[in-house]
Amino acid sequence: MSRRAVTAAAVLTLLAGAAAPASDVSETHGLKVRSYDRRTGRLSARLAADRSDYLNGVFVLKKVAIRSYGAGGSIVDTSAPAGRYEKEKGFATLTGDVRVTYQPVDGTDERADIRLKNLEWTQGADVLTSDSEVDARFLRGGRAVAELKGRGLEIDTASGLIRLAKPEVMKLRGGLGLIGRLDRPATGSSDGRPVTVRSKGPIRLVMPKADDPLLRISVKNDVTVTEPEGSLGCDGLTLALRREGPAGGMEAGGYLLDSAEATGDVSFRSGESTATAPRAEYAGAADLLLLSGDGKEGATLTRQGQTLAAPRILIDRRNRKTTTGGKGDTRLTIRRPEEAVKPRGGAVEDDGGTGTAGPVSE
Repeated sequence: MSRRAVTAAAVLTLLAGAAAPASDVSETHGLKVRSYDRRTGRLSARLAADRSDYLNGVFVLKKVAIRSYGAGGSIVDTSAPAGRYEKEKGFATLTGDVRVTYQPVDGTDERADIRLKNLEWTQGADVLTSDSEVDARFLRGGRAVAELKGRGLEIDTASGLIRLAKPEVMKLRGGLGLIGRLDRPATGSSDGRPVTVRSKGPIRLVMPKADDPLLRISVKNDVTVTEPEGSLGCDGLTLALRREGPAGGMEAGGYLLDSAEATGDVSFRSGESTATAPRAEYAGAADLLLLSGDGKEGATLTRQGQTLAAPRILIDRRNRKTTTGGKGDTRLTIRRPEEAVKPRGGAVEDDGGTGTAGPVSE
């Protein structure tokens, strides 16, 4: 049999799902595999290798590429110099200098570039996993707006979820403006200096989609956020970042903080100001910061020797006004940037908070 005939037979056997040949095939040839979603039947991924050797049910691959098609038009391209594909299990392992490019919506200028040393892919699962060191960059318009380093990666191409099990550090360019001066308007700029996020628990990022343009980040377990003007500590943190216009906006088309929620032993430190609470929420559109108690412990704000303590403290940084509350539900309603953002249940009134009453102003 000619080399061309052996190649065609091997590829057709694989695609048809037939049993592996009884004898080993030593001929060198290319390989193509298609994966379909078990529920919808749509094409979910394609694997291709320039060269492969077939031995005992395993294809040893050279120059491997996998393209995964996620929900909402996302495309994930993976490439590696070498790999293995186990036909019976529908399982592939990529090794060497593995590169992953995640484009959340086809045709946009946003993407994630990820480098690692190994990657595992299973047909029909829509999940890419790795236990190697990870170096990831999130870009907009060719410019890095976030960087992430650590170990233990999981990418769910269907949902847009990127999870790092053991993060080392995350850096956000452009500044969150979350901490800033506790009673001054947020600037959303860090003069080019990155914001660093560290934690002992996993970091999860959900890439923007056509119907949800926010970049969502959640961090757990002993979280520390350091900005040029201060720091934030908590047990859990959730951020939603929105795009700041086209290139030429903040940090040449970077991201601004749309909303944030911190829980568990929340503490802010900025200059001479400190604040503590079991919970904190931030609404970027209105520049409101709400510190909330949990029934056992309240919120405190200390600035220039003055301490304000209450079940809830609302800091309106845009208007440089601080008010306290003690009754009812005053959690913030986090809405889209173009919508008004107000506390649920109306304004927060001073109704019995202890400490220095009234606004804390300059």
